[in-house]
Amino acid sequence: MSTENAAESWFHERQSAWLYRVLADCEPDAAKRSLFVSLGAAAEEQAVTWERNGGLTPAFIAAFQPSARARLVAALLRRLAGAAHPRRPVRAGGAACAREGADPASPRQRAG
Repeated sequence: MSTENAAESWFHERQSAWLYRVLADCEPDAAKRSLFVSLGAAAEEQAVTWERNGGLTPAFIAAFQPSARARLVAALLRRLAGAAHPRRPVRAGGAACAREGADPASPRQRAG
């Protein structure tokens, strides 16, 4: 397995975990939210496997940032979730949906 393939696989798993956390934070239905949390945890576990076995450097891992496309999708999700559920707290810029103080950009955040 090449480090380049491992890095690409790791990135996609980490980005998937990030997007699932955004979806979970924006989902008002508890069952669906739980599903997104579980999917995010599974993607995070896969990312950790790539970290351990892919020869990735700590600096590479620490530099994770979702793609512009993923950030756009997350922004749209937050905006649409806020519009669909106006009573839900949404910080300026739509940074949190269901949980005030949530930071979906944090790669190590786990839903509790």
